[in-house]
Amino acid sequence: MAPTTPAERPRTTIGVAIPTIDPREGSRVPPAPGIPPTAPRAPPGAAVTLPSPESAESLFLSAQASYAAADHAAAVSQARAAAAGGHAEAAALAGFLTERGMGTPADDRAAVALYLQAARAAEPNALAALGRLALESRGGLRASESSGWLERAVAAGRGDAALLQGRALFDGRLPRDPAAALAAFRRALELGEAEGALEAAVLLDDGEAVPADDPVAARALMQRAAEAGVPGAAGGYGLLVYTGRGGSRDLAEAARWMFRGAEEGDGEAQFLFALMLSRGEGVARDLERAYGWAIRAADAPDAGEDPDRARLRDALARALPAEARSRAQAAAATR
Repeated sequence: MAPTTPAERPRTTIGVAIPTIDPREGSRVPPAPGIPPTAPRAPPGAAVTLPSPESAESLFLSAQASYAAADHAAAVSQARAAAAGGHAEAAALAGFLTERGMGTPADDRAAVALYLQAARAAEPNALAALGRLALESRGGLRASESSGWLERAVAAGRGDAALLQGRALFDGRLPRDPAAALAAFRRALELGEAEGALEAAVLLDDGEAVPADDPVAARALMQRAAEAGVPGAAGGYGLLVYTGRGGSRDLAEAARWMFRGAEEGDGEAQFLFALMLSRGEGVARDLERAYGWAIRAADAPDAGEDPDRARLRDALARALPAEARSRAQAAAATR
């Protein structure tokens, strides 16, 4: 299993989700964004009064409430006003809304300016966002700057930044270094990102020289990921238990984990569970039930990569009477 592209999950601040972003080390921070469009405009040449810290905090709380109510235009206006008063979390929120085009036209460069403002105060959301955007060479940032931002985000406790860093070190978006990728995945796990366990397990059982394989550690990590509900981990752990890799072989336990993965929609787990049902391995033999799972496995998005799924489905179809085939097909269609 190759590491997958990280899914960016919102972080929560005072009950409102604010996503991940990334800053770049050593960049000159542009001036703070101006007063939002809904605020009164000062005449040319007139002094602009910025919000006090107390007013900026109040505006930020209002922005969060507006965001929670899906009033994005108000949220971005209030967040920008609070950011103009030096509120770092508001700048990060305004950057997120500006990047995503929520309540305002999407503008990567304007978003980066807001993230950079927030990054001056080491705001974790902004640091993570800047690392991500730099890795994608967006908003005027360079990919070479991403490591610095991601490292700062990790230091600020962002496990998702460690996960992104590990994947980039593994897949070559950063200079490829599997050993450093493993360390990043372990750090992500320490910071609460269970996906780090899955990624570390894959690296420790991929047959490559670096890092050296450790089947026992890989199995323990895969079990941890499976128990946490990480997509793909239940089937992965079930396969290790089925083969006895890194520990004892237990067909009943393997079937239990394969079934869990199948229920979660993992096409590979659906195929392997169907195979176990067809053979009566770790579970009572049931060709009709096996056929239903084989249908799902063959219809899964990744099925094109594995012709064995269609072969199993077709073999089971031939082995069943028409009535049993119809029942299995109907059951598969309703899941």
